[in-house]
Amino acid sequence: MTLRRFFAVFFVGLTSCTQEIVNDSGKQDQRNSVITHAEHLQIFDEDSIVRIHIIRGEGHSNVQLLLADRKPSVIPEGYSFIQTPINHIAALSSTQIGMLEKIGSLPTIRAVSNKKYIYSPKLIQKINSGSVRSLGDEGTIPAESIIQSGSNYVFFSDFGQEFPHAKQLGAMGILCIPNPDWRETHPLGKAEWMKFFGYLTGKKEKANAIFKETVKAYTDLVNKTKELANKPLITSGNMIGDIWYAPAGNSYNARLIEHAGANYIYKKSAGTGSIERSAEQVIQDNQKTEFWINPGFTTKQQILLNFPKLKHLSFIDGINIYCYSEQMNRFWELGATEPHHVLEDLIRIVHPELLPKGKMYFYTVVT
Repeated sequence: MTLRRFFAVFFVGLTSCTQEIVNDSGKQDQRNSVITHAEHLQIFDEDSIVRIHIIRGEGHSNVQLLLADRKPSVIPEGYSFIQTPINHIAALSSTQIGMLEKIGSLPTIRAVSNKKYIYSPKLIQKINSGSVRSLGDEGTIPAESIIQSGSNYVFFSDFGQEFPHAKQLGAMGILCIPNPDWRETHPLGKAEWMKFFGYLTGKKEKANAIFKETVKAYTDLVNKTKELANKPLITSGNMIGDIWYAPAGNSYNARLIEHAGANYIYKKSAGTGSIERSAEQVIQDNQKTEFWINPGFTTKQQILLNFPKLKHLSFIDGINIYCYSEQMNRFWELGATEPHHVLEDLIRIVHPELLPKGKMYFYTVVT
């Protein structure tokens, strides 16, 4: 999956129109929202009008969208109106593509960031035929390319900077909308963003039904591991340069490990993103670790060729290293939408006795 950094928006943040959903502590209140797990998304389904609030995080104004099949006579201050259902989308992240395809809205896509990061066979076929444009890496996409693609809406992941072409595209009637699903720390919270695309593309019922099934499947798996006494020690992360990057203790990946019935080596570390460790510290920390997931390589030979120091990891000679890297595009495109399959893989790794025999969905052993 490409790292996605920016976003464009020309609306103000919370205004008097949204005070009804801000509690006394100033935090967003999910009352009356159809969202149950996501922390950065609120959807208020009010008969013929839908209000969507995107909570972007520190340093950014929140985004407010008003959805309806026809333009109302009055649009509340701070909201941008979108006539639904929408089409002609530039979807510039893997998770967006996976969600749109999952709910049957793949035909709305007119542009993507970079073809080499796409998994969807249907979408690749459309790119090859010329009906969908591959625009290149997100940070360097010219505004002209987006305009020429015929896209009316551009979805970005809001990784920090404002999208550089927002004003120019806005002047052309092209609305840029942030999609900070990557900020979610609960796997079901991230998956719930499919409702966002469901409401926008006229697939509300399908998105809600799929998410309901996903919640049940995920919860059933968590219940299998909830009362386990034996929780194997597991580590996650990989080396980039001289630094080992691992999920922080309150992160999305740490939550998955917990739900799989494992004991994450860095579960007490603060933060929801990643933490940094030296190779020496990682080797010292993991003397009793039984499993390593997500090393970023498909073979141990590749790991040791790039990072010889890791030969001192106690489990490097065993068979307890697993990664999704053999089909990385598939994982990034589908993993966020199907967290129950990711969790099932992790349970098969650390507690295979809990599930019927079967193949893993995303992960393979690193040999």
